[in-house]
Amino acid sequence: MQPTATMGYTDSERRRLGLQAEIHNPFTEALLRRAGLSRGMRVLDLGCGIGDVVFLAAQLVGRDGSVTGIDVDERALDHARERSQQQGLRQVSFERRPVEDLAFGEPFDAVIGRHILIHMPDPIGVLKRAAQLLRPGGIVAFHEYDFSLVELAYPPSPIRAELARLFARFIPAPNMGARLYHDFLKSGFSFPQCQFDGGIDGGAGSPGYEILAQASLSILPRAEAAGLRFQLPRDPEELARNLEREVVDSMGSCPLPLSVTGHARRMPSA
Repeated sequence: MQPTATMGYTDSERRRLGLQAEIHNPFTEALLRRAGLSRGMRVLDLGCGIGDVVFLAAQLVGRDGSVTGIDVDERALDHARERSQQQGLRQVSFERRPVEDLAFGEPFDAVIGRHILIHMPDPIGVLKRAAQLLRPGGIVAFHEYDFSLVELAYPPSPIRAELARLFARFIPAPNMGARLYHDFLKSGFSFPQCQFDGGIDGGAGSPGYEILAQASLSILPRAEAAGLRFQLPRDPEELARNLEREVVDSMGSCPLPLSVTGHARRMPSA
């Protein structure tokens, strides 16, 4: 059940995660609040990357709580640790381990993640492991993309449409957002609540252009090796500039991929 590292483990990918957090953090924070994260809770973040979701959770659980982030990218974890020290967050910790290695001594009050299940070959298996880590009544909360529900730019942007086609064809679980409610139930959780969330941007200087360009070029070589063909520049800066020009010249929009935020609780018998 180890993620396929769809976007890779590179400096450009870590930069993309930082830019992405600027847009998604408000939606993720709202999810964690709806899910019921509160002071004193013990929380696990799956696939924590450079730590943005860990830091959101840490503010909610306070100094009496704790948040552990796990990831397989050691350089991302080093960056997360440095950021946590800068913020004085003593209640957070980071461990290098794959999602399949979820052996912890004490149960958690919540298991959370952002854009992690979509990269898993077996999302339900991951959720079942999460259930085993939770105390009865514990919370699971995930923020996931859905590339099967494509929000195209308006007026039409051919580059944006080509990027949407790439994501939909190559992501392991492209419909993760739409299936999140179902997968919660199949994994033994009760009372799932899910909703659509996402940003629509445009204009000059939007970080969305670079986010989309970096993400697409991280997976483009492997997509083409699998026999898929796309008409996209191979330089991320050129691709971002072309997308920006296309959107700005048409006074158009550039939606980021649609997201679903959802949470549920562990049933007592799970």
